[in-house]
Amino acid sequence: MDQELTSNFRRDVIAMLAAANDMAVAAQASARFHTAVAAPASLSADLRSIVYSIHVRTTSDPDAAFEHPPPVFETSVFIEEKLHVLGALGRFPSVELKTRALEWAAVAADGSTVTWEYVQAKWDALSAQYSQIVVGCILCVSIANCQLEQAAAAVEAFLVGHPQGAFAPPLALFLENIRTVATMYARDVTPLAAWIQTL
Repeated sequence: MDQELTSNFRRDVIAMLAAANDMAVAAQASARFHTAVAAPASLSADLRSIVYSIHVRTTSDPDAAFEHPPPVFETSVFIEEKLHVLGALGRFPSVELKTRALEWAAVAADGSTVTWEYVQAKWDALSAQYSQIVVGCILCVSIANCQLEQAAAAVEAFLVGHPQGAFAPPLALFLENIRTVATMYARDVTPLAAWIQTL
């Protein structure tokens, strides 16, 4: 527990220094980023998200920086690293690169389904490796884009017999959001389809 708190504190301090435009921190983040391109294991897991984030926001060559995260996402077997990549892709300052990130993400329309299936298949391994709250975050992110009542029901069915504890409140919110979207879709789909035909 102390080690996890220390890691979180270190990451938060680095983030605050970067937000204050500490150029030494930005330079160190970029150096670590470039080292990680050649040797991914050189960058410790607790620093990946903040290093990626600082580098993409401060680099003088954002186009080159954009080329690294997508392959990491596609080849990594670690769900947390995939989440770090997705977070970094959303932090490029330019509209052009934000658009490229959206286009890249849209290529795999079934991404949320794949992620949810992965979490189910690896549940025991994830639970053994991470704290309950981290597993809950991974679960919530994997279902965030689900939009059907059946999806919410499937999550609840899967979790029967699995302890929820610390992540029960945020999970309940995610499931409520899924059901709200499903209800709105059922309410609006017919009139919207009719309206589109008038355009």
